[in-house]
Amino acid sequence: MARILIVEDEIVSALMIQEFLKHSEHTVMASVTSGAEAVRVAVGIQPDLVLMDISLEGGLDGIAAATQIHEHLGIPIIYITANAEDQTLQRAVATEPFGYLVKPFSQIGLHTTINIALRRYQLEQQLEQAEQWLATTLASIGDGTIATDRNGCITFMNAVAEDLTGWRQAEALGSSADLILRLIHAETREAIESPLLQAIQQGKSVSISDHCLLQTKNGLERTISETAAPIRNEKGEITGSILVFQDVTERRRAEAVLHRRQEEFRALAENSPDIVARFDRQLRHVYVNPAVEAATSIPADAFIGYTNAELGMPTELVERWGETLQEVLNTGQERITEFQFLTPAGLKIYQSRVVPEFAQDGSVEFLLCVSRDITAYKQAEATLRQQAKRERLLVAIAQRIRQSLNLDEILNTTVTEVSQLLQTDRVVMYRFEPDWSGFVIVEAVGDGWTPMLGRRLFDPCLVMADCLLPYMDGNISSTADVLKAGLAECYVELLTSFQIRANLVIPVLVPSSQTQQQHKQKQGTHLWGLLAVQQCAEPRRWQDSEIELLKNLAAQVAIAIHQSQLYQQMYQQAQREQALSQVIQAIRNSLDLNTIFHTTVAEIGRLLQVEQANILQYLPEQSVWVHQASYRRNPDVAPVGLDVVGLEIPDEGNPITARLKQLEVVRLDDASKVANEMTQILAQTFPGAWLAVPLQVGGSVWGNITLIQGPEPFVWQDWQLELTQAVGDQLAIAIQQSQLYQQVQQLNTRLEEQVQERTVLLQQAFTFEATLKRIADRVRDSLDEDQILRAVVEELAQTLGVSACSVAVYNLPQQTVNVRYEYTTALALVQGHLIPMSLFPGVYQQLLDGQHFQYCGLDVRSTQQRVVRLACPIVDDQGVLGDLRLVNHADYIFSEQEVRLVQQVANQCAIALRQSRLYQAVQAQVAELEKLNRLKDDFVSTVSHELRTPMASIRMATQMLEVVLLQTEDGRPRETAEPSSLVLQPSSFQRAARYFQVLRDECQRETLLIDDLLDLSRLEQQTEPLNCSTVDLQVWLAQLVSSFTDRVSQQQQRLETRMTTPLPALTTDYSYLERILNELLQNACKYTPANETIVLGVKAVEPSNVMPQSHMQISVSNSGVEISADQLERVFDKFYRIPSNNPWQHRGTGLGLALVKTLIEQLQGTIEASSADGWTTFTVRIPLETDA
Repeated sequence: MARILIVEDEIVSALMIQEFLKHSEHTVMASVTSGAEAVRVAVGIQPDLVLMDISLEGGLDGIAAATQIHEHLGIPIIYITANAEDQTLQRAVATEPFGYLVKPFSQIGLHTTINIALRRYQLEQQLEQAEQWLATTLASIGDGTIATDRNGCITFMNAVAEDLTGWRQAEALGSSADLILRLIHAETREAIESPLLQAIQQGKSVSISDHCLLQTKNGLERTISETAAPIRNEKGEITGSILVFQDVTERRRAEAVLHRRQEEFRALAENSPDIVARFDRQLRHVYVNPAVEAATSIPADAFIGYTNAELGMPTELVERWGETLQEVLNTGQERITEFQFLTPAGLKIYQSRVVPEFAQDGSVEFLLCVSRDITAYKQAEATLRQQAKRERLLVAIAQRIRQSLNLDEILNTTVTEVSQLLQTDRVVMYRFEPDWSGFVIVEAVGDGWTPMLGRRLFDPCLVMADCLLPYMDGNISSTADVLKAGLAECYVELLTSFQIRANLVIPVLVPSSQTQQQHKQKQGTHLWGLLAVQQCAEPRRWQDSEIELLKNLAAQVAIAIHQSQLYQQMYQQAQREQALSQVIQAIRNSLDLNTIFHTTVAEIGRLLQVEQANILQYLPEQSVWVHQASYRRNPDVAPVGLDVVGLEIPDEGNPITARLKQLEVVRLDDASKVANEMTQILAQTFPGAWLAVPLQVGGSVWGNITLIQGPEPFVWQDWQLELTQAVGDQLAIAIQQSQLYQQVQQLNTRLEEQVQERTVLLQQAFTFEATLKRIADRVRDSLDEDQILRAVVEELAQTLGVSACSVAVYNLPQQTVNVRYEYTTALALVQGHLIPMSLFPGVYQQLLDGQHFQYCGLDVRSTQQRVVRLACPIVDDQGVLGDLRLVNHADYIFSEQEVRLVQQVANQCAIALRQSRLYQAVQAQVAELEKLNRLKDDFVSTVSHELRTPMASIRMATQMLEVVLLQTEDGRPRETAEPSSLVLQPSSFQRAARYFQVLRDECQRETLLIDDLLDLSRLEQQTEPLNCSTVDLQVWLAQLVSSFTDRVSQQQQRLETRMTTPLPALTTDYSYLERILNELLQNACKYTPANETIVLGVKAVEPSNVMPQSHMQISVSNSGVEISADQLERVFDKFYRIPSNNPWQHRGTGLGLALVKTLIEQLQGTIEASSADGWTTFTVRIPLETDA
């Protein structure tokens, strides 16, 4: 049962089909009459079958509608038609319909066609599903598949085959299998016959050689494995073949690599120094390499097939090996084990790695064992372990040393730890004095041995060059037995006095200052002392590792000693810096110079414990040094207690102040020793030691700090000088900060003023921004130029508060300025005045250059008072449109913000003017388009009338000819009348001839109208070349005029020809000229009233302003008619006809004069029309020689 949609525009046929299907197993779902409706209904109801009439009403016929339904919905279509044209049938067949019914058809034929179509559709769906399943299956398998027909041509390729061959299926279909599947032998490079063809020829499956290579489309080569088989139909006949193949390039490469690896393994195993052995599951040897013979003295071949026990290996080794191998067999996991084995070269330690080898079923089939001699590694490991232990002890000692900065604690820790580590009887630390005597400062000594701690030792033998100097160079002294070492007698005596038998001495070298550098010492170090390790009970041979350990420990001790010294120095420095910080903080607590000065001298005086501290300022203009502040430790003691504040010291002839001006520090241990008269006088008042440090501010000397320590001479220490300089630096900074503070105060005052000014400017900017926004809104909201300019002038004048503001628009061709609008509060208006630019050339030249400027001048509209003007041009991308002028009193200067506002307003004015003018232009274009549209309507009406009128005449003449030719005089049809009536009577013949003439005339008229339209179009395209020639113009014109003689006479008009002879030769296209003059004379004849005159004038004209070259002037004038001036401007427009004339009285389309103008332009000439005093004249000017 099927649901059917009927598409039939003949109601009777549609009802008949429904009646035929009424009692069938099918159901009619709907019946429609048009193609578009059929597509819409089919989408909605989804029928099983569509009965489609080919010829349907509307733009979409049955074939097109069926195509859309079948493409989008896949519904089967049966065409119904009474049209058997070949073209229609071809279109219908191209859409692959499921049936075709030709009207009329029977009910049985309809049922049969529907059932066949449905059955076919069902079979096609099943076939499509089967093909899709097969294609999906072939595309999804991992092997390439190619199928051919019985001739070996490709019929199918799956995606894998495409990738392997490089050919797309679309390219390969229909091609020979030899072309697509190019096979060669890998070794001989010879071509291999296609297995597809072999399978067809032999009728059985064919496999190819293992050395087969496939050459792809792009030249690559792949190793493949393939099988081809014939394809047979149900009768057993071979219809083609199929090939299944795969890329085995990687597999073959892997096999080759595996083989190469096996050979490499064998070579490595045979030459490896390690013992390599393989065992089976019974622990019998199946392989051993030659290295086993070197370790056991048993030939390698003797191992094969025997266990370790059968070979007589040690029982303990056999048991251990048996357990290890059995464990690997049971667990399937590799094991690493170590064992000792007595070899011919001695006892060796081996490390063995046992790895299982698995069979295909996952069970362990063999055991691979690799044994390596690690005896040397174990020995090195023991040595490293012992060394690591010593290094850990050394690190621990060093860590303990560095945990404290107390030198006594560090040294006691060192000797104690060394004594315990090396198990010695005594360890001491000996320190040298400057005279190279010394004493033991720390000691770790065992019970029963003579202590050395605290004892000062000085032995002349110790400072001998061959004894002490090596220690200075970092050398050590190692003595295993002092009695047998051949030492100096005095040195042996010193050692034996403390029961020493073995002695190891390590120098302790610490970083030194320059004053500590000694000759022949290592650069940068000095010999601080000795670390001595002593054995008292018996002699002892000192090991290198012990010596190295002590050297490293001595280096750590040296670092600790240096750190302790630095710590002491830093502690003292910290104390001084703390005091200095207090002074600096006191200085920084104030910005008042007097307070700073008094605080500074008081703090530094108390810190350095001096008698007096003074600050002096140098006044170069007065050439004196003035005391600004002074500190006295004992104010009541004179003369040191003299109050010196305000005391001036002369600068001229003073050597001390001269050095200070050179920024030198003056340090006098005794001022009375200076050989200078002024200094001697001052030294009597201020006896003792002087220290003067210059104060530098801004790159020059400002003054100095003077310290006095008296009354006795005194040696100034470096740290006192450094501290004073540091205070001086801070005091100089304070002086500069105070000066800067004064400047900052001034700057703050100025900044407050600037902030107020900036606030005013910001408020002004906000006001200007609001003004500009209002003006921009006016520009956007209106296209009225006058309204916008008036608003701009008023807004700008009121915002800036100027005396006057105006806007002017330029007329550049006339060089005039029109003041459109002006706003003023004090001056007379000049609005609406036209001002020539020549009156103010300098001003307008700058404005035309796009420059804004301010200038002063007298205002001629008032009482000749001076004013300042700001002129700003109104400019857009096409030039200067006008200007804005602002006027204010003479002492006013327009600010940058005001100028910027005026410029922005000018830009808005330019936008407004341009928008307004564009709007006006658009309005004009709209009016012109409306006018052209009316002309087009008139033209269509005229052309319609001109076309219909001849057609009406032709229709009438045709009807009358039918009457004349097909009826007798008495109105009977001629075929029913007697034979004699078939002959035309003379009157009938005349009438027929007249009707034929009407047909000819109207056809000619129709042809001329169409020719005019075509000629005008062709001429406008300017694609037709000119055909120029030279003729006798006078004779040619006479012939042309003669063709109008009869017409003029019939219309009672006069035609005159006026020529200025002789006429020169005219070279032009005379076919164009003939059409021009014919059109002008025909118009003249058409519109000239009876008894009026038509004049054709011809004369040659020399070059003039009208035409720069010599030309022929031809005029056609007629009297009795006039054309108004506004109509004269448009008479040459296409489709234009003078409105006052009756369009139906004088036939025409309005194309004649437009065609004339186009023809004249082709001839490089001109035409103009004039009308006055009852005459209308058309004047044509054509060059005497026209370029072809």
